Amino acid sequence: MVNEKEWGSIWVTQDMCIWEGRVEVALLLVTAGAADSTVTFYKGRDNSASILAVVETLTARSTVVSFPKEFLLENGLYIDIDANTTGVLVIYRPISEITE
Repeated sequence: MVNEKEWGSIWVTQDMCIWEGRVEVALLLVTAGAADSTVTFYKGRDNSASILAVVETLTARSTVVSFPKEFLLENGLYIDIDANTTGVLVIYRPISEITE
């Protein structure tokens, strides 16, 4: 079965779950503000899930994390942003509807 859903993007400026169901991720971009920043990505709906990645970015710079092939997360993607982060861009594609 081919996924008919379109790739989308979201600009995140606070801690949040960007999708609560199955989701593919193709790119992460972390932008720091006036100080170094750290963003933690979790394989789930909140920060109690397993850590997927921790991205550290130097002051006033951006760090791109791209993948040769998109990867699937079964239970969503949660992003925990520190106070020095300007924002995070995520390129993603939902695979399933949000489940309760």
